[in-house]
Amino acid sequence: MSEASNAQPPAATERALGAFLEVCDDALKKMFQQSGHPTESSTSLPLKRVEPGEEGGTQDIFVRFAATGALQGGFAFRVTLADAVRIAQVLLGEAPDGASEYKEEHRDACGEFFRQAAGLAATASKALAGGTVGYQFQAEDKPDASPPVFSAGWTFPGVGKEPLEIRVLLDAMLVDGLSQKVVKAEEAPSGPPPAPQPAMPGAAPMVNEANLGILLDVVLDASLRFGQRQMMLKDVLELRPGSIVELDRQVQDPAELLVAGRVIAKGEVVVVDGNYGLRIIEVAQPRDRLESLEA
Repeated sequence: MSEASNAQPPAATERALGAFLEVCDDALKKMFQQSGHPTESSTSLPLKRVEPGEEGGTQDIFVRFAATGALQGGFAFRVTLADAVRIAQVLLGEAPDGASEYKEEHRDACGEFFRQAAGLAATASKALAGGTVGYQFQAEDKPDASPPVFSAGWTFPGVGKEPLEIRVLLDAMLVDGLSQKVVKAEEAPSGPPPAPQPAMPGAAPMVNEANLGILLDVVLDASLRFGQRQMMLKDVLELRPGSIVELDRQVQDPAELLVAGRVIAKGEVVVVDGNYGLRIIEVAQPRDRLESLEA
């Protein structure tokens, strides 16, 4: 192993990765708890640099995500085939034994487990990143295009007979972004926040909290839009069962959440208790969301 790979990460990088790993650890614990297998404690696996070719075995399962918003870069959860089966069994409400054959239903359930965990981690990462963060699902394969540079993980007891091991692999862009956020936060001057400045002439007035309280019980229609397309009337009249209408959005593009006809958020479509749902990865500013009330 090279001298560079033996070197410890810089202090700021180590603190940044520690904060990120804590967020992921909490998210995974919540997922196990919600799935009926609460695990109060976990054992951290060593943080280490990843050499080319050390990303994982050929039989390992990878679930990759890309950071959006206040962070950029990517990371992937990695588990063995047997542990992927156990995770799928947890989400499917089965007894986790890991001895079953890895099937398509296990692949889907394991991927959904980590997608929901990433959604929880994204919400908790806002303070770490200094802004809204989204962890967008990319694929279930080995991260080749942007190889990982650091690896860490945990073992979770109480999920079957043996502790379950989950590793996370982080690429260089995400590591650099996390490190910069930590350095910036540590260099920020301490003391009371600056006094609010008077509004500039012509600026939009701030929302009065008393008036806002009156509006909070207003009922608004919300809808989910996968895409749209303009059609001629004759094409609409020719629609039949089995007809295909091509939309203006790629499969990997996020769906849009509309309130009162305005787009206020974007996210990934998920299934919750048999119903469609939307995991938010981007959200409009509060001022833009309030404008929906004026529609």
